[in-house]
Amino acid sequence: MRRRIIKNDMKSLIIQTALDMIEEKHGTEELNLREIARRAGCSAPNVYNYFIDVDDLLTNARAVASRYFLQSRPGDELLEPEARLRIITKRLIDAVIEKPSWYRFVYFRRKVSDRQSFAEEIKEMVGTDITELIMQVSAGSLSYKDAMQGRRIIHSFLHGELCKLASNIFPKDEMLQYSEEIMNHIDIILKKIIYCKSEV
Repeated sequence: MRRRIIKNDMKSLIIQTALDMIEEKHGTEELNLREIARRAGCSAPNVYNYFIDVDDLLTNARAVASRYFLQSRPGDELLEPEARLRIITKRLIDAVIEKPSWYRFVYFRRKVSDRQSFAEEIKEMVGTDITELIMQVSAGSLSYKDAMQGRRIIHSFLHGELCKLASNIFPKDEMLQYSEEIMNHIDIILKKIIYCKSEV
């Protein structure tokens, strides 16, 4: 049992070291397995005791980074639907400001097969189906199909804005102000989606 705990700790340490280097080097292009191993305190061949190859290491690192962006916290389920949707979104924006290189690593050049399971991934991490949450915000005026379309519209807008934040085109001191503008635009988009449907 003790050896297993140590093995899991080392695996986690290698993953965290890789993520730290991705942030430090602003991407994966300059990642070096030997350097990751050295910083993690093990030999390069030892890394293969935990990962099949570099791609396997990056897949594991991507899963850890995903959880950083999509966090649920105790008590979230007690919030009103609109407040819950806002706090999920706000945490995501704040996390991108904090770790822009991680966002690029996780969500840029995402495989089609990965995109297909994206909604399930979000549901697992934040503890709710975003489409159903949008239905709840609409107080029943949106069907599941309409709410799904609304989610796609919001996601497209939000991802575009997060890509701007993650691309380091803003000075750090302007990012917080811009994040508030993103939240305000999402509020407007959500209200328009609900209002337009209720008028039909």
